[in-house]
Amino acid sequence: MIKQKKPATTAFCSVSIKKDESNDKIIFLTLDETLKLLEVMESQIIFKKAMVNLLVNTGIRSGELLGLLWHDINFEEKTLTIARQRTRDGLGPPKTASSYRTIMIDDDLLALLLEFKNWQEKNEEEIEDYIKSDYVMVDETGKEFYHTKPQDMMKNFLRYAGIPERKSTHLLRHTHAVLQLEAGVDIKTVSTRLGHKDINITANTYLHVTPNHEQKSLEKFINYLKK
Repeated sequence: MIKQKKPATTAFCSVSIKKDESNDKIIFLTLDETLKLLEVMESQIIFKKAMVNLLVNTGIRSGELLGLLWHDINFEEKTLTIARQRTRDGLGPPKTASSYRTIMIDDDLLALLLEFKNWQEKNEEEIEDYIKSDYVMVDETGKEFYHTKPQDMMKNFLRYAGIPERKSTHLLRHTHAVLQLEAGVDIKTVSTRLGHKDINITANTYLHVTPNHEQKSLEKFINYLKK
């Protein structure tokens, strides 16, 4: 999970995206904006904090988030498995065959999820008429998120962080991909985490999004030549 402070960068970037994700222009957050958003989430109720941190740190789709069950998270192996999604039509299979995937998650996110799970169990004991289920994303009464709840909340979160408002969680999926590439993660790993069916989709979508990635790639090449 991102914690360290970084210099401010250009705000609220956008770029055209290939049809695998959307026909619209994608919106993603810069590193500076992502840090601001995560800082704001520290003061929010835990189910909201968990939602944003999950989206930022995994790049999963909103429907995949809503379809998560607690047994999809392996706290010992430090993995998260995408096996279904929940949309307006109900619970169903992921978007594509390649969307079935198991990805690694970091210790900080695991700790937050464990805290979230314990919070749910405590609520189950203390709140009358608590709605018991195995869904990860529920509120303080155990009620599972309706399919547009993440999008509805994102607009407020962005406003709290002083970032241009957008009623969408998909920008955090794009943010995850862009920041992974800027951090030097290889394109194959990013593609697998996103559940893309073809590595070319990931490359064509994201490699040209920000000059930071191109600059870092050039620096790596020059440093290699100087060895």
